[in-house]
Amino acid sequence: MAVDWARAGRAARRKEKVKLIMAGIIAILLSSSAMERTLIASARVVLVESQLKRPFVTASGRRERTANAAVRLRLRGGAEGYGEASTSIAQKHLGAPALCRALKSLSRRALGRDARAWRALVDDAWALRGNLSPAVAAFEAALLSALAAEAGTDLAGWLGGASRRLET
Repeated sequence: MAVDWARAGRAARRKEKVKLIMAGIIAILLSSSAMERTLIASARVVLVESQLKRPFVTASGRRERTANAAVRLRLRGGAEGYGEASTSIAQKHLGAPALCRALKSLSRRALGRDARAWRALVDDAWALRGNLSPAVAAFEAALLSALAAEAGTDLAGWLGGASRRLET
């Protein structure tokens, strides 16, 4: 059996990069001085409207524009995270006003809390607003991307890195 040394080398470098990123993240998460930097300082929820490149058509309707709810969380140290909740044609309760209200509510509850306790924050969000799942997912994305930014990486790096190739 032949060994593809180039592939093995890339895999080893990728693994080493992930180890370094995770070591940095762990150092930040364990640092007591980081607590001040990781407190959720502010949140902004906005409606994002845009024209679609092509109409989105289902049996439930046709959409040429979309209106989504976006949230930006800022940590006391200055790091920011972003999440966006998509509305639904089929599920009428997932409209932009409801998603914005849910994100504002979740954000208010999170102000002043330590983002390093993200699992508890996300669990609370699902318990409170699980019926508005796109809003909870957007809140979680904003929270995790803010923590990743505080750790000096992006969300893709936090989750192990991006790749342009898919090996199956």
